[in-house]
Amino acid sequence: MASGLVTGTQRDARGLTWADIDHTAGLIRVHRQLTRHRQHCPLKTPAGRREVVLAPALGKALREQWLASPHKRPGDFVFATADGRGLDYRDVGEGFQTAVTRAGITAPGKLTLHSLRHGYASLLIANGLNVVFVSRQLGHANPTVTLSTYAHLW
Repeated sequence: MASGLVTGTQRDARGLTWADIDHTAGLIRVHRQLTRHRQHCPLKTPAGRREVVLAPALGKALREQWLASPHKRPGDFVFATADGRGLDYRDVGEGFQTAVTRAGITAPGKLTLHSLRHGYASLLIANGLNVVFVSRQLGHANPTVTLSTYAHLW
């Protein structure tokens, strides 16, 4: 992010390659992340290894991004620079804020990538999904971590 802090979610997203997205099954397979030096590395914990369910609209957007990208080999990064390298962690927060501004999203406070993670968890809970499923989607070590953060939503 702009402050230099890198969340696990951001590292996971920056590490995605096109091979990690399964359009047929509607899943993103998270199994590694990207370091600050733009190198793939193992996830911080085994619980971080997961299959995240793709919302149909997100699946469509990713497919369109893949079609438009000059870097579409299975090992190419989903979120890449113009030359195909993984994104630098310092640019992600700035790029996200630019996208929020361009989209015309205005609200009190600051929308961050981590806000999207909380929004995703909230939508899963609002749709009646159980704590174990939500915990796995978020890559939490166990459902207790999820409950300690989101208990007020159940």
